[in-house]
Amino acid sequence: MKFFLPLLLLILIFSCISKEPSVPGDIIPVEKMAVILADIHLAQAGVNFPAKRDTIIRAANYSMVFHIHSTDTAQVEKSLTFYKQHPVLMNRIYDRVIEELSRIQAESAK
Repeated sequence: MKFFLPLLLLILIFSCISKEPSVPGDIIPVEKMAVILADIHLAQAGVNFPAKRDTIIRAANYSMVFHIHSTDTAQVEKSLTFYKQHPVLMNRIYDRVIEELSRIQAESAK
């Protein structure tokens, strides 16, 4: 009986530790999703200038991003839905997006 309570506490503690969920095969992998989102943010930034607020330009920019990464709107939206349900993975993605955008900004400043 003396060992039962400590064992039960250990089991409860280890069961509460959250593990990163695995990414299903039909979802864009974390690293690729980060690069796609970085490119989407760059495309969005490009159309935020007053001379480029045209919806057609925005759609063309997104289409170009999807084409470059061999994906489409439906796949990206499905993947985003999955990652929104798994905040640990979404945080990893956006940490990587920030790294990528910072790298691009540093290169453009040279």
